[in-house]
Amino acid sequence: VHEPNYSFGYDVRDPNTGDFKNQFETRKGDVVQGRYSLIEADGSQRTVNYAADALSGFNAVVSKTAP
Repeated sequence: VHEPNYSFGYDVRDPNTGDFKNQFETRKGDVVQGRYSLIEADGSQRTVNYAADALSGFNAVVSKTAP
């Protein structure tokens, strides 16, 4: 039996449209960990770090930094 394993990410930085965002995620077996970040309309940056597994379920920590 093979356990699911993957890793992916993307990074968008477009000063013409103001679109700035990224996401990175890994999975090893039944454990998923990741982070995504984006620039809000007010110029602040929101970052979400998350993890999910069978024992703890989905958990996320959200932080925001001023522009």
